[in-house]
Amino acid sequence: MVRGLPKKTDFGCPSRVPNTYMLYSHQVRNGVMEELKATGEFELANVAKKISLMWKDVTAAEKEKLQEEVEKLKVTFQKELGEWEQGEGPQKFEQALKLFRNRETNRNLLKTKKESGMPTKPQAPYLAFQNQRVEDVKRICGERNIPWRQRDIIVKELWELEGEDGKQKHQKDYDQKRQEYQAALEEWKNTDGAKAIEADVVAQKQKTAKKESAAKRRKIKEVSVESASEAAVTEAPGTESNISEPPVSVSEPPVSNVSEPPVSNVSEVIEVSSESL
Repeated sequence: MVRGLPKKTDFGCPSRVPNTYMLYSHQVRNGVMEELKATGEFELANVAKKISLMWKDVTAAEKEKLQEEVEKLKVTFQKELGEWEQGEGPQKFEQALKLFRNRETNRNLLKTKKESGMPTKPQAPYLAFQNQRVEDVKRICGERNIPWRQRDIIVKELWELEGEDGKQKHQKDYDQKRQEYQAALEEWKNTDGAKAIEADVVAQKQKTAKKESAAKRRKIKEVSVESASEAAVTEAPGTESNISEPPVSVSEPPVSNVSEPPVSNVSEVIEVSSESL
């Protein structure tokens, strides 16, 4: 179980490749720490300072070798990252991240509600009895550091010693507190503070729904672009399926717009004909 803010590395994602300085720092850190411990000057700040001074003396050839090693690590990282993205890791990470954010939101929301006057929900009979008998458990255990599991066993034994009458009494007390709680809760819901909190919750849900919808649309668009790119590569020029003869267009030669001059007089035509003879 992941505690705190989930990270991709918690779900098998490879760690990012360090730069040349960080790679050098990892290589010499243990030696620097041992050296500072021997001189009695061991502090994290001194370790970082010492490594920084040593980095200034690293030659260009040594830095080039470090850079080559970084490039090799990048190739390995990209390969492992691609394999991780094809598995269930990203989905599990997103689910854990969403669950963590929901818990944080609910925790902050509950704190805000209590600060605005919301009544506290009563504890169940057995849990209330357990909290009431804390001192008795300490007295029975004495100064011994007994694990919580054994303490739970002691509480269960004390609970059984209450008998049916005692258990019924605890249940009646719980039922009465429950009714008082429900009445106080309904009264609190009609206050301005409660209404303002509810309005904020609704607005936040709508905002979250819009973000999720936009994320889904982006993902669909990315998949569509990838599919189109794959189709374009498959149907690229040079493949047999795409080779075809260029279309041959057969058409009549264009008709010239030049026309014979109009004949205005028949006698002129006769004269021209006789001259040509």
